[in-house]
Amino acid sequence: MIKKVDTLANRLSYAMKMQNVGVCELERSSGVAKGLISRYINGLKFPKDNNINRLSKALHVNPEWLKGYDVPIAATPVSVTTDEERLLAYYRALTAIQKEALLDKLTGDNEDA
Repeated sequence: MIKKVDTLANRLSYAMKMQNVGVCELERSSGVAKGLISRYINGLKFPKDNNINRLSKALHVNPEWLKGYDVPIAATPVSVTTDEERLLAYYRALTAIQKEALLDKLTGDNEDA
């Protein structure tokens, strides 16, 4: 039996720090409301399985690890090209405002009609 060795609050905070992701960015990438994410981080609420899956997918971690179990942190490996790695590195170096502007440009948001 796999035992629990940590809390979801600690694991979520750690994963966010390691990915250099803030609450607002995690909200955008996971679809989980930032108010809920904040409650999870502060240990005030435990997420339902669907939100655990959404958060773990957005943070690229194993859902069971996120729950605090003694399992590897890595989710199922995803093949990433060299160009994708470079894009991710550039994206992570941007400020939150620059990231938002880039995403708006790429998705066509805020275009004049």
